[in-house]
Amino acid sequence: MKFTVLNIVRFFVPGALLYALLSSICLVTHWCSLSLPDRWEEITKYTSSFVFSFFYAALPIRFWSNAIYFDAVNRNLVTRLTAPFQNDPEVPKPLQWRHIRPIFYRLVDSDKSLSHQSFRAFASGALWTSAADLRAVALIGTTAFFILSLGGPAIGNQFPDLAFPVHRSVIAMAICVFLALISFPLSSLITKNHIAIGNEQIDFILAHYRDQLREGLTRVRI
Repeated sequence: MKFTVLNIVRFFVPGALLYALLSSICLVTHWCSLSLPDRWEEITKYTSSFVFSFFYAALPIRFWSNAIYFDAVNRNLVTRLTAPFQNDPEVPKPLQWRHIRPIFYRLVDSDKSLSHQSFRAFASGALWTSAADLRAVALIGTTAFFILSLGGPAIGNQFPDLAFPVHRSVIAMAICVFLALISFPLSSLITKNHIAIGNEQIDFILAHYRDQLREGLTRVRI
């Protein structure tokens, strides 16, 4: 999977999830009408999902949702890449992912074997961020349906035309909670796979590009 495809997936998945969430709110409350596409050809008509994707990408929601898993992957890369040089006085310490990232990707891009592994990493990354997006949107939905469950009766009393069966919002909230909970083991599983792919790349680098790696590390300025 090329990097451009990964970016497309990362852009459109949260928009589709948010569109589905808003459709569910409309279905529960009857306050609006927003149907889900039932044919592939209709997907392009739902331009509102593009708007959702744009605003989602502009906010740090995915970063918050995926932070602990992102840090776990990066810590592993930093630890594995610097461990052989921990007693080398010419390698500055402590190094962080922002110092090592350009060195790592330069080596990956320089070798076809490593580039092949990077395609696997891109595919894993698409699933990785999608799980984080699912968690973020599910938590947003949980909050929205919780508010609707509490405020629904009062709204119905004040505005009879806006009354809706509150039990529907409770069921929808339970579904969102379930999706949020299941996203955590999904993220953990995908993170382990992501780390395993990174370790394969690191093993190859240490076996074939150890000197180039050391040279790059010695040039880092902290």
